[in-house]
Amino acid sequence: MRESTKLLDDAVALVKAGDYLGATTLCFEVLRAQPRNARLPHARVIYALTGSTSRACEAYRRYVKLAPLAGSRRVVELVAACPH
Repeated sequence: MRESTKLLDDAVALVKAGDYLGATTLCFEVLRAQPRNARLPHARVIYALTGSTSRACEAYRRYVKLAPLAGSRRVVELVAACPH
């Protein structure tokens, strides 16, 4: 879990530096190791920034499923707007 937390922190730093591809790669590593990691909201944002709409939608759906109380109204709206 600690390694995943570090990878996600590194992914956020890469986004801030403009390295979206690097950030996406790190998020994929975490997703493969811990598909139920509730901290993967960062992945949603990174996928959206890189233009990967289908992956962003998938990540948003996973987030709402795993942490339904954390799903803000905006997150629910985004999921509803995703292609099915």
